[in-house]
Amino acid sequence: IEKLTKVILPDYRSYMAAFDNQTTLEECKELGIRCPDIWREKDVQLVLKQNRTCPEPLSFVLKPRADIGGARGLGIFDDEKSFKSLQKNMLHYGPYCIQEYIPGGAETMRTVNLLFDENGKVVAHFATKKIRQWPNTGGISVLSESIHALDLVDFVMPFFEKWHWQGMAEVEIKIDARDKKPKLIEINPRFCGYILLSPPWRPER
Repeated sequence: IEKLTKVILPDYRSYMAAFDNQTTLEECKELGIRCPDIWREKDVQLVLKQNRTCPEPLSFVLKPRADIGGARGLGIFDDEKSFKSLQKNMLHYGPYCIQEYIPGGAETMRTVNLLFDENGKVVAHFATKKIRQWPNTGGISVLSESIHALDLVDFVMPFFEKWHWQGMAEVEIKIDARDKKPKLIEINPRFCGYILLSPPWRPER
């Protein structure tokens, strides 16, 4: 692709570490980046049985392992019926992973778009705070505001440093309602759809 365009892209192994949602979280765990736990299906089944009589049932997120985008295939569940329905729907999207649900409303979601040069240095970044989403239970942004968030850039940098990242990436982060700390939800090896709205920000380093 370098023969045809000047666009900088990560190499294949780096790209796949972000493209596969389960691999991303496993990598982040090893690097000490706070993120949701990955659950095995048999363990989830046990919890769902306990949820039948639990006053505060534990919720999970089921999502495609691939970076499909647009919140397609994503679902939140805390009972067996919903889980089976989401599994059936996942036939359209391929392999999936089950993650711990991080509590918090739409306003707790953040995105950080990053651009790296060929030496792995951040040359531009753009962050947003979600205000409204559709569907309300979890989905794409319908209203967001831009924010300046160098702390979130620093929060995710260990992943990109390990993988010698080049080119663009979008990081989705949620501020956990339980401890008010950021948790990395996923990394998409691309820009998001609203990147055209971003101002020409540069890191203050």
